[in-house]
Amino acid sequence: MLSIFSAELIAIKLAISMCLEQEDDKFVIFTDSKSSVEKLKNLCLNPNLNYILLDILELYHNVLSMGKQIYISWIKAHSGIEENEEMDSLAKNGAKNGRILGSKIPESDFIPIFRKELKENWQLKYELGEKGQFFKNIQPKIRDKPWFENICNRSIIRIISRMRCNHALFPVYKCKIGLLDNNKCLCDAIADLQHIILECPLKKLEIDKLYQNLISYNMKFPINVSNLLTLEDNSIYNIIYQYVKSTNITL
Repeated sequence: MLSIFSAELIAIKLAISMCLEQEDDKFVIFTDSKSSVEKLKNLCLNPNLNYILLDILELYHNVLSMGKQIYISWIKAHSGIEENEEMDSLAKNGAKNGRILGSKIPESDFIPIFRKELKENWQLKYELGEKGQFFKNIQPKIRDKPWFENICNRSIIRIISRMRCNHALFPVYKCKIGLLDNNKCLCDAIADLQHIILECPLKKLEIDKLYQNLISYNMKFPINVSNLLTLEDNSIYNIIYQYVKSTNITL
């Protein structure tokens, strides 16, 4: 199926063709497709043009060679312009009952379809995977952009990324990868990420301060590390980072 953008361009192409068949020398083509007007404004020959744009470019050169002038003007849709409303009505009726033009679908129209299908397949494979359950609880949906796109501090990115993957250098993980024989904290509790960040009694003062800082952001309690990381809130991430730095925790 043609995209709306391509259909609008084909309509403009047909309008230009009709103008070339007329005896008049000056024409104005009105369209409510702002994206089409913007695309045609600086249209020039390049290898990335689809066949519709190439056809329009060829027609435009024919217009010039015949000494004609054609202006393409944008008008706002659904703004009470009677003629435009009538054209919209005809277009909707044509989509349901009109003849099929048989226009080829340009390659560019397939890209969003392929991208959507690839992302859906990726999401399904991601959800069915057995590994990375901690990370999937934090980020259940695949993102189009990285969570740190608006963060410049590489140290924050490094520490929070390790926490999000549950691969930070706390005793439980170090024991898992063979760097330690004991997964206990100095307080004798299991030293997982939750304990290191929010529960260790040896860091009670620092943890109390961390809680106060979180309260100032109207956090809902009770909380755990996974909840905090799920928020993908840069302010919260910065609070966690400052806590890690102030307590000299190696992550």
